[in-house]
Amino acid sequence: DGASHFTIWRKIYLPLSRPVMVTVALLTILTTWNDFLGPLIYLTSPRNYTLALGLNMFQGLFITRTDYIMAISSLMVIPMILLFIFAQRYIVRGFVTSGLKG
Repeated sequence: DGASHFTIWRKIYLPLSRPVMVTVALLTILTTWNDFLGPLIYLTSPRNYTLALGLNMFQGLFITRTDYIMAISSLMVIPMILLFIFAQRYIVRGFVTSGLKG
């Protein structure tokens, strides 16, 4: 039809691969958000700790503040739930189109 390679990629390949890209991005963000060992190795100041490392600070040798741990854990889940709600449309579209023959 006279379309360039970039137009074919932009109009055909990119819309078909959008669910895959959203799923990979969502899993990458989730893995980074929940990373514990990486920041533990390269962060030296407790002021710069991530939420996962800060959550571990509430666990002591003799006492564990379970109420604080549960409260912060529920707050840590909220961004991931919101991200999944916004990306759910693309993930479901990927499931639906994967069953089509074409």
